[in-house]
Amino acid sequence: MRTIRTESLNYQLFWRYIFFSIVAVLIISAVKVFLLYGTELNEVEKRFAIVEDSLVPPLERALWVRNDEMLSAQLLGITSMPDLEYAEISEMGYVISSGSVQSDEVIIRDYELRYNYEGSERIVGRLSVTAGLSGVYSRLWDSFYKSLIFDSAVILSVGLFMLLMFSRMVTSRLHAVSSSLSQLDFTSEIEGRLRVCEEYEKLDNELGELVGSINDLGRRLERELGLRHSTEKQLKLANEQMEEKVLERTDEIFKAQQKLVQLNEELNTLNSELEDRVADEVKTRREKEQLLIQQSRMASMGEMIGVIGHQWKQPLNSISLLAEMIEEEISDCGAEISEEVTRSAEIITNQVQFMAKTLDHFRNFFKPSSQKTVFSLIKATEDVLYIMAPIIEKEDVELVREFPEDDIFVYGYSNELKQVILNLLSNARDAVVSSRKFKSSSERGRLVLVIKPENGSVELFVQDNGGGIPDDIMPRIFEPYFTTKGEAGSGIGLFMSQVIITENMNGEIKAENMDKGSRFSIRLRMEKRDTTA
Repeated sequence: MRTIRTESLNYQLFWRYIFFSIVAVLIISAVKVFLLYGTELNEVEKRFAIVEDSLVPPLERALWVRNDEMLSAQLLGITSMPDLEYAEISEMGYVISSGSVQSDEVIIRDYELRYNYEGSERIVGRLSVTAGLSGVYSRLWDSFYKSLIFDSAVILSVGLFMLLMFSRMVTSRLHAVSSSLSQLDFTSEIEGRLRVCEEYEKLDNELGELVGSINDLGRRLERELGLRHSTEKQLKLANEQMEEKVLERTDEIFKAQQKLVQLNEELNTLNSELEDRVADEVKTRREKEQLLIQQSRMASMGEMIGVIGHQWKQPLNSISLLAEMIEEEISDCGAEISEEVTRSAEIITNQVQFMAKTLDHFRNFFKPSSQKTVFSLIKATEDVLYIMAPIIEKEDVELVREFPEDDIFVYGYSNELKQVILNLLSNARDAVVSSRKFKSSSERGRLVLVIKPENGSVELFVQDNGGGIPDDIMPRIFEPYFTTKGEAGSGIGLFMSQVIITENMNGEIKAENMDKGSRFSIRLRMEKRDTTA
């Protein structure tokens, strides 16, 4: 009895079918999971859309009136939706949330909550919704396992049936043909002996064609006529195939060279873009470093003034005490104090107090703010004017103040804002003095400082009559290291002012030319007075 060999056709077909069946099942299951993944993500996006379209408006109204119960109920409704694990509302320190993040991979959507109050739309807070993907992945794995098991069973069943039919209809008959060929005898007369399974020639299929071809070959061998022709034909076919392979290989090499050229071009482009990015990053870091250096200098100046104030305070107190003691000694001696002596003692005392107060102002001015607070804009401006007013008036420049009667409060870093106002006033004074010097203008210099509240915000204007800013340099005045003062200017004053206002104070700063001069305006959001301080 003939045993099944490991190289038999059935054996090879079986294992190849198993291999390709596994690959096909994996591909089909992966495609199904991919399509299901897209469907699951669309469902998550639909829930985000429901939140945005249906729940954001009620949340905006509830947040405006600070209805915590309604906000909690709405957030609970959001987190009760499938896959939406966490929702949070925040507004200037006020935070209310529902749920918790349980998934490692999440999708986060942020929505600005706006409320239309008296015709003006205001941002009242921010809603953050987090969707977890753990549930999505769990459903995908369940679907993948079910699809894998079902498809494997179906394909394996069909494959085994087809393999059985193939064995019965093909391999068994091929085995018969092989046995018949092995029994051919070439040692004796071959005429009429080179025939195998002639009954299979009647089959109307590939096996019948195979047997017929074998028998035809036998007939040609019998006639000894087909050997040379067959050999020549095979050689010709081999040459044609070789030429085709050479052409194909040449075409592949040409395409590979073209692809290599394209990759080199892409690499050069990538290198150029990388150099530009590195240059931009270096520029940005230098700007930040210069800003930090400037802030460090201001802090160091504040410490130095604090040391000077500490060293001067004792002598100033001694001078004030001596003035009072002189007046008391004269009085104790019974001598009559003249009005001039009394007035001189008062002047000494007032001047000493003025110097002490000035040192305190300088020390507080250069001291960096540690955190954001709600502070008086008018008081901060007055602190700057306490320092700058004598300098401005010394240059024979008229200083006009237009402040509202009611105090104005803003949120941010008070000392950094003072530095911005000081920088704007200093630049305006320099512009007025330079205009009188180089243009020989007889008109008196004028600086106008205005604080004007409007629709929940406040604007601070610094306007001068120093001739204005040329149109060609107006777009560059807030750039770092750009200055029109030559070596006398650092070029980072207005740049630092813009960074402080826009990034640290969440405000706006702009410049424009007005009649006979320029005007810088700062817009900040007004805040209610901090009664907890």
